[in-house]
Amino acid sequence: PYLGRTPDVLLVEDDRHQRTEFEDFFRRIGVTWRSADNGLAAIRLLEEIKPKIALLDIRLPGASGIEVSKAILRHPARPAVVLMSGHIESVFEANQSPAKVFRVVEKPIDLRALSRFIRDVLAEAEARAPAQR
Repeated sequence: PYLGRTPDVLLVEDDRHQRTEFEDFFRRIGVTWRSADNGLAAIRLLEEIKPKIALLDIRLPGASGIEVSKAILRHPARPAVVLMSGHIESVFEANQSPAKVFRVVEKPIDLRALSRFIRDVLAEAEARAPAQR
């Protein structure tokens, strides 16, 4: 999935089955990604990569998705952050949090909407890239 280029997406999901589903989805739509199965691993990955999008489960071992999103605010790439959870109380908690995220969504996620979001963020990043050179 990485293939030597900067990954488009940082996926942080502790459920192996769901992580595999997202990875299969990313493969189908042609985006690159790096995955972590806990919040601390995600924060460490942010020291190595500059993703354009961070897709974070809220309830994670090590550090919650909300805590990871706060670490992302200090990241130079400032990827668009989507927090997700299958637990409505976690979605409510994330919406009340001061973390600055693009969206908080309840699982299961509408993959067509996620695909459009990813495509739009990547197109915007590509359009900005010449100006940053």
